Amino acid sequence: MRTGRERVARCPPVRRRGASRLVSTSGHQALATLVTAASGALFWVLAARSAPPEVVGTATVLVSAVSFLALAALLGTPVWLVRAVSTADGAARRDSGRDSERAGGGRRSGWGRGAGWSRELDLALGAAALAATLGALAYLLLAPSAVAGLEVLRSPATAVLLVGTAVALTVSSVTDAAFVGLRATRWNLLLDGLGQGGAKLAVLLGLAAAAGTVDAAGVLGAVGCGAAVSALGSLLVLRLRCGWRSTHRVDARRDLALLRRRAGEAAGTHGAHLAFHAPTLLVPLVVLSERGAAAAGVVQLSATAAGVLFGTACAVTAATLAEAGSAPLRAVLPRAAGLLAVAVVPAAALLAWQAPAVLRLLGEEYAATGTGVLVAFAVSAPCVAALDLTVVVLRARGRARAQLLVALVTGAVTVGGVVAGLTAGAGLAVVGAAWALGALAGTAVAVPLVLAGARRAPDRAPSAAPSRVS
Repeated sequence: MRTGRERVARCPPVRRRGASRLVSTSGHQALATLVTAASGALFWVLAARSAPPEVVGTATVLVSAVSFLALAALLGTPVWLVRAVSTADGAARRDSGRDSERAGGGRRSGWGRGAGWSRELDLALGAAALAATLGALAYLLLAPSAVAGLEVLRSPATAVLLVGTAVALTVSSVTDAAFVGLRATRWNLLLDGLGQGGAKLAVLLGLAAAAGTVDAAGVLGAVGCGAAVSALGSLLVLRLRCGWRSTHRVDARRDLALLRRRAGEAAGTHGAHLAFHAPTLLVPLVVLSERGAAAAGVVQLSATAAGVLFGTACAVTAATLAEAGSAPLRAVLPRAAGLLAVAVVPAAALLAWQAPAVLRLLGEEYAATGTGVLVAFAVSAPCVAALDLTVVVLRARGRARAQLLVALVTGAVTVGGVVAGLTAGAGLAVVGAAWALGALAGTAVAVPLVLAGARRAPDRAPSAAPSRVS
């Protein structure tokens, strides 16, 4: 008869060692990234078919804002939680192996003994959820009066949806990091990629079928429902299959001390992540303020279509470098660059060529006004891929300050280019051009830092990292 602990251990991580286990982990994470990007593109195609451009534009601004708020609320969790969970879980499995050998060599059931990392996960979930709530409330207080076109946020129902979506996205991201630490990233593919994508598509289709159209709050609500499915499903799996035991008693002084220490360890990397993603919050607000909701929708949907290319670049980079395990980076980088060139450049050329046909899937009005925008974003994809490759190398060498510098330059050039172009009366394609220019500027700053770091730091490849904050 199996004990409860043995039942928990029926779903262990992939039992591989060394590089092959790393390949499995990064492979599932890369697939989750691609599935999320593809489901997101399909979601916005359906939204564009179900609502007028003005409504879609407002919805894209809200979703971009809530995504950035969720990222900011993580407080560096994907950096320190992966390490803490991986270390504690590895120690538990080693202890279980010794206990099993002393008991006669029976089946090892160490995975799932979550006492060593449950406290870390409790702290990460509580702090991130609180930060997401406070950040969303601050956005609700400031955005409607600062940016024309966001009056929809004055509705109590929309406000509740925005706060709930921010919290759900944040919790989902924290659990993603826990699964990475447990080497169980197949759950990220199933719950975050397939579960979240399928749920938000189903809710959007249901709303459109019931009312014939959807408003901005309905689109935001569909995103929130998808995030809630992913978050709740992940928490359930962590509880039932991975051994998470949320029995942590709150000790404000001790918990704050631990949180300060953990957040301090990840401050540089988290700051760089926020700086890299700041344009996803600021650019939609600039476009909304300068050109209106319909133009914001055109820009954001074009960026979403190109986002499949950006996700491909991120996935290929992370998976290729992780596959090398502990191999020297100088041996890995040429292959990574070659794979990026093969995966991104032809796809970007095809997307630019077929931009009108792609936008017609959204509607004729998008094809008429957004072709130049999508072409510009497609052209920027190889630039973004080059930037991603250099940033991963800096991350592998622990160069947090260098990452922050590159991120600040990239964000400043991107946002500054958009503001300057739109203020001067340029077309919407200037947004994609600024995206490419920002990536090129960031790469120009990163390359000397990479070359300088090669002479000072061990030239080793990085381990897998959660793609949601890469």
